[in-house]
Amino acid sequence: MTKFFAIFLTVAVTYTESRTLRMSRGSSCTCRQRIQSERDNAVKKHNEIAENLDRLSEFISMTNCEEGYVFDYEASIHNTSKVLCKKCPENHYRAYNNATCLHCPEGYIPSECSSRCKRAGIYDLVHTLCPSGSVVGDNPYGIHRDSCKKCNIESREYMPYLNNEDDCLICPAGSVIIKDSDCKKCPVGYYEHNNKCIECDAGTYNDIEGQPKCMICNNDKAIAYNSIGGSNCEDSSLFNLANKLNRYARMDYISNPLITGMHIGSAIIYNNRRIIQEISMIGGVVGIITAGIISG
Repeated sequence: MTKFFAIFLTVAVTYTESRTLRMSRGSSCTCRQRIQSERDNAVKKHNEIAENLDRLSEFISMTNCEEGYVFDYEASIHNTSKVLCKKCPENHYRAYNNATCLHCPEGYIPSECSSRCKRAGIYDLVHTLCPSGSVVGDNPYGIHRDSCKKCNIESREYMPYLNNEDDCLICPAGSVIIKDSDCKKCPVGYYEHNNKCIECDAGTYNDIEGQPKCMICNNDKAIAYNSIGGSNCEDSSLFNLANKLNRYARMDYISNPLITGMHIGSAIIYNNRRIIQEISMIGGVVGIITAGIISG
């Protein structure tokens, strides 16, 4: 190993001298094109030598340094009698078959001697957490920044914050997952189906948030009986008004048919409101175009 170490030092010295020589030559030349060419060659040579030094350092680390340690170039360059090694940086490790120190994956910390990483406990200081929408992986040798497990939306999993958790949170039935990281209850008048909030069908209603299905409404005086998105199965305000009027004058034979017609008509309008809106928008565009043609 002394032979390899001597080679390493020779390459390092040569690298330093060649860089100094090239810099001095380049500075004495007044030709801009030649200066640029010499600089480009110096940079290329610098990168090649630096790459060779890195490879040689990695080789020395694997053959001379214990697990959890790497070759210390700065210390060894001043002590040619032996190879000196230094401990991996904080939250890094180096196993026997690793040439350099690697960062522990999210949710893990170095074990004794930093030869591998272990799952952090509840009282351990965790240096890196998994982003929202994912949780800690199960591979202690996982790649840092690419080791977290993504929550599965199809299984109704989500995670709303940075974390050191083993498992994702589960979004209950009646709620929908938003952007992999939040769980929101479906509102009153809706139910959840395939991670979507859908309005209750006509003849059904839902008066509670976060429900997976709607309840049957058999009250023909309720809005929900004829209209989608029903939030209750009580008599509508129109029928309540008619009942109050009938207390003072018996007008059932007139008010009931009238109220029923208004009741059904409003339900038809509400159920088809999207189509009506689209038709209105088209009509508005046609009107603007027509006005433009006439004014032109």
